[in-house]
Amino acid sequence: MPEIHADMTIGEILEIKPHAKDLFFSYGIFSENSKIQSMETLWEACEAHGLDENEIDELVEKLIEL
Repeated sequence: MPEIHADMTIGEILEIKPHAKDLFFSYGIFSENSKIQSMETLWEACEAHGLDENEIDELVEKLIEL
């Protein structure tokens, strides 16, 4: 399985782990209706929604554990 990292797009992560959608929802960084959002990197999406570096690292760890 490919490694998950913050430079991947939301879309790439969801291709690998479709069930990650709920985790993204819990962090407020994903919407079912946003096609553009799936092209953002995880880092870009997190920053746009006010997450700091520690929160981004925490989210990446949780994605890896899924």
